[in-house]
Amino acid sequence: MAALYGSGDVSDLTLWPVDFRIGAIWFLLALFWARLLLHFFAKLPYTFIWVIACFLVGYGSSRYVWLPWSIQAGMCAVAFLYLGYLAKKYDVLDFVRRVPYIWIIAFLIWIIDIVFFDGMSMAMNSYGPHPILAVVGSIAGTLCVIGISQLFDKVAVLGDTFSRIGQASLAILCAHLIEDDVLL
Repeated sequence: MAALYGSGDVSDLTLWPVDFRIGAIWFLLALFWARLLLHFFAKLPYTFIWVIACFLVGYGSSRYVWLPWSIQAGMCAVAFLYLGYLAKKYDVLDFVRRVPYIWIIAFLIWIIDIVFFDGMSMAMNSYGPHPILAVVGSIAGTLCVIGISQLFDKVAVLGDTFSRIGQASLAILCAHLIEDDVLL
């Protein structure tokens, strides 16, 4: 039943009783829906408005019912995919390279977010008591991880090692399910 429902965690709001979660693989279902929705919205005028509306509907509706196949998690993930699309389109990384103090600001935001972290779960559209802090912190954290990755690329051994690990990231994600169940 857990595999059929495709939920990242157990919820009292499912359409029928589901006693187990599908684990980390919920991410693939959510990514499928997010990509599908973003491709659809990109063909519409005012894409930004559609993306925000999709996030709000996914976030709001998940407070009353949890739909199968991580649809609502995908609806919220559309916003993050769209931000990534815009960052690439407007070459945000090039801008950040030219204005290096932005790395420091992003790092400080990321640290503040970690210190005041009250829990979140994208698998269940739960962004904690301060959703704005969670979203801004995740964007800053992503920027920092990209910056750290770029630094690793400058050291051949590190760059090659992490590149190989990255090629196996889907397998690592799936193995994460086993680790998650064993340690929790």
